[in-house]
Amino acid sequence: MPFLSQIQAHTPYEPFGVFAGLPFWPVWPGGLTLVAAAPGVGKTSWVLHLTAEAARQGVPAAFLCYEHTPEELRYRLRAQAAGTLFGPHPVREEETEDAARSIEERMAQSGRLFLARPDDRMETPERLERLLKDVLPAGKPALVGVDYLQRIPYVDVAGRVLTSHQGRDGAVAAAFKRMALENEWHIVLIAALEKTRFHADRDAIEALRQNPGAALAALLGDERVAYEADRVLVLFRAGVRSCGCCYVWTMVAAKDRIAPLRTKQVVFWGRRFLPVLEV
Repeated sequence: MPFLSQIQAHTPYEPFGVFAGLPFWPVWPGGLTLVAAAPGVGKTSWVLHLTAEAARQGVPAAFLCYEHTPEELRYRLRAQAAGTLFGPHPVREEETEDAARSIEERMAQSGRLFLARPDDRMETPERLERLLKDVLPAGKPALVGVDYLQRIPYVDVAGRVLTSHQGRDGAVAAAFKRMALENEWHIVLIAALEKTRFHADRDAIEALRQNPGAALAALLGDERVAYEADRVLVLFRAGVRSCGCCYVWTMVAAKDRIAPLRTKQVVFWGRRFLPVLEV
């Protein structure tokens, strides 16, 4: 271990990119963000959008999803590309050849995004790390999305596959934190909430803003899940736009090692699978 005088000057908390409105930084040399919400909120689409935006900016990126095939994810990305170009609702102009070409050109800008569907019976964090090392350049910061924590199998030191949430989820979170640190990746890990915390009214959201620890307690799994993360973002449904297909969510930053805790409004374009962050 070095003496202070031997440590070179670095800026470990400098952002390496802002993707889909969110800044990401290598918490020297890597970090772990948790995105948590109830089922069907849009967690998968949001993190998929983040990684695709990173790839479009030239940042090495990957998205590993235990629930959806790469073909399904490509469909969502195409819808997001159309939404970026034409807005949240379908319009006749999109049916033209020029519009289709524009959509595919935008898709091509994220063409280096790596997509995979791991096997939840055998693809442990260690095996995922080996896979990512094969597809991401060594020694360069990368953005990695993983969907989702509770589906990832974990083998303990005795060789047993842990299936219960007690202790398992925290071990998985710790494994991804180590993975981020050792490989200079920022990992965005999707997590689930306890069923009793799926809904929250305005008063409850304000209470969470005043007491972020309550939002951390809503995460499914043991306390290490929140402890290992550098940032925890929790989404709660806040309403529906007049169109009936765009949903408004409140994002509670329940933990953030770098920035002050805050809340934001997030609009999900329902037919586009596309989140739009609003301050």
